Amino acid sequence: MVVVSLAFLAGILLLQLAPVLPAAGWGLPLLPLVFILFRQRRPVPAAWLAGLLWAWWYAAWLMASSLPTAWEGVDLQVEGRIDGLVQDRGASGLRIPMRIAAVAEEGTWRPFDLTVQLNWYRPLARPEPGETWRLKVRLKQPRGFANPGGFDYERWLFRQGIRATGYVREDPANQRTARAESRHIDRLRRHIQQTFASQTTRTRTGPLLEALTIGVRDGLDDEHWRVLRRTGTSHLMAISGLHVGLVSGLLFWLTRRLWAAAGGSAYCPAPLVAACAGLAGAFAYGALAGFSIPTRRAVLMVSVVLLALLWRRGLRPGQSLCLALVAVLVLDPLSVLEAGFWLSFAAVALLVLFLASQQQEGFWRGLLRVQWVLGLGMLPLALALFQEASLIAPLTNLLAVPWVGLAVVPLALLAVSLSLLSPGLATPLWQLADILLQPLWYLLEQGSSLPFSSWQQALPSVPLLLAALAGLALLLLMRLWSLRVLGILLLMPLVMARGAAPAHGSAWFSLLDVGQGLAAVVQTRRHLLVYDTGPRFPSGFNTGDAVLVPLLRSRGIRVVDRLVISHGDNDHIGGAEALYTQIPVYGIRTPALQPIHWARSRHCSHGQRWTWDGVEFAFLYPDAAGLRGNDSSCVLQVRVGEHRLLLPGDIEARSERRLLASGQDLRADILVAPHHGSLTSSTPAFIEAVAPRWVLFPVGYRNRWNFPRPEVVQRYEERGIARLDTARHGAIQLHLEPGREPAPQAWRLARRRYWQPPL
Repeated sequence: MVVVSLAFLAGILLLQLAPVLPAAGWGLPLLPLVFILFRQRRPVPAAWLAGLLWAWWYAAWLMASSLPTAWEGVDLQVEGRIDGLVQDRGASGLRIPMRIAAVAEEGTWRPFDLTVQLNWYRPLARPEPGETWRLKVRLKQPRGFANPGGFDYERWLFRQGIRATGYVREDPANQRTARAESRHIDRLRRHIQQTFASQTTRTRTGPLLEALTIGVRDGLDDEHWRVLRRTGTSHLMAISGLHVGLVSGLLFWLTRRLWAAAGGSAYCPAPLVAACAGLAGAFAYGALAGFSIPTRRAVLMVSVVLLALLWRRGLRPGQSLCLALVAVLVLDPLSVLEAGFWLSFAAVALLVLFLASQQQEGFWRGLLRVQWVLGLGMLPLALALFQEASLIAPLTNLLAVPWVGLAVVPLALLAVSLSLLSPGLATPLWQLADILLQPLWYLLEQGSSLPFSSWQQALPSVPLLLAALAGLALLLLMRLWSLRVLGILLLMPLVMARGAAPAHGSAWFSLLDVGQGLAAVVQTRRHLLVYDTGPRFPSGFNTGDAVLVPLLRSRGIRVVDRLVISHGDNDHIGGAEALYTQIPVYGIRTPALQPIHWARSRHCSHGQRWTWDGVEFAFLYPDAAGLRGNDSSCVLQVRVGEHRLLLPGDIEARSERRLLASGQDLRADILVAPHHGSLTSSTPAFIEAVAPRWVLFPVGYRNRWNFPRPEVVQRYEERGIARLDTARHGAIQLHLEPGREPAPQAWRLARRRYWQPPL
């Protein structure tokens, strides 16, 4: 059973690596082959092929509902149902999940099924779950930043079934057309959210309690997630398999005891009645979370065990785990795209393997050993998924799991039940649950501040990861000390691994995808320079957190030797403070008249030069004091042997003329287009002087300035200069090595997957 279920998983995984999705009809001739293989008693290849075909058809079904290209970026009149809880984003308005049912074309409504995510910046009213609204919207294909080490927003949108994003346009015709049904589950969740918010929003633990009860984590800020990540307790602040299992198990235990005490066993065996109660509790808790994707997986895993008990089938723990795996993959083959899927099944598999290999021991000793096994056993997976693992997770979970699961969650759920009858009855329980969380949160905060609380590591290679997994198996499952020593030796390469770096005299350059903005990284053998950091948005989201920090951590980089902020516009400086607070920065350069308030900096100016690891850096501009705005941008030239890279920031025609008049050698193989390719820059004389082989445009998808401007693109094309841009190609990376021609690589092309929108 284990091999068959893993073969089914492997088939599904293979499909997720496809850069394009073949038409679903191509799989029909292969369907009879699945049955033939099963009849010939070849279950492993049959299961593999079945997994591949099932994932193929499921993905094709989802991809069939997509935004037509002709509707992208134009005003549309749509009507649809609010399909979930609306997120209040403060000054940024509302974020609305909507299931579009019809679109107006030439005065007539035509049916059209599409799930979208909308931002409404100045809402007329707050839409409620289940209501039907008619809105004027502007939509676009699902798009996110495409960078190494970063969060794959496009994959997340596809995983959620969201096939377009956009915003609501101001229009007098925007209106509610139908109220929600009173039985709508999301209306119940909204009612609980309102009741809950009035009780606990003033405390730091209020958002945590909201996440534990109705699965809404919008109130958790960056500091919450930092503490949870560094203490290894992120799984506690979600309606996960642990909490669903605890609630279901508690109901099972109580029902069994009460049913037996009441004499009900004479009519129906107590275990069967208890299993029904546990199953009902799992589904009720899942409904309370809106059957989010992690919750559905947790409910399925619990249901497999309880249904086996109802059918009076004795299953070993390993069999239950395999059945749960197959059930999850059949109902949702895209689960493999989530980190939570791998973490959940890996944790349970570790427990099954460990407990099967151990003898009976005391409760507390066994609990300590379980936390030790989970903490050590999940380490390679955590490093592979997040490049960070908590070193204090065994201790924090030993305290936090029973505290949250046996005290806080039951109280919160009881408060939810009472709030449906009378909010006043639930108030003391809400407050008590919140009070219980506060000392735990204090301890977690203290633990997260310890310098050794977490371990960050570069993204491990596949051979290192496989060696570490083999080492863990020997260390945790074998009793012979000689084999355990071998396990430690197999783990050591992972512990001692360092990120790859260029050779002496070479440099790696990355122009990052930060939307409409600029952020770039130049890495030498032992040093790193960051040139600009992209934008910060009114919601607080910034590309320092979302792009630069994940990239540097995935490479195992712990310090930034120099941060250059070309000038003070938000699309260049927006992520700088977030980067500075998370990774040590040894030196900062800014234009003379644009100092920063959150750190000490020196100004950049013409003539400043330095050499790192055989690579030469020089500021070519500004060449005079008093320059402001775009024309004060720090212009940086990087020389690697015979190759040159030019980063001109947002200089415009005036500064380009000053650079030409200075008589400096501006030639470069790679040019990052000045001012994102605006009409006010990239003058013909400047292009002739630089004479690049490649021009790279740092621009956002469908940006409102229409950068790069077609006229500017034509200037480069007329001179035979190849071009790439971050909107279409994502992050652009190249290796500058003496004696080798640089060849830029586009991240979207190298890591393309079938769910991504067309280039």
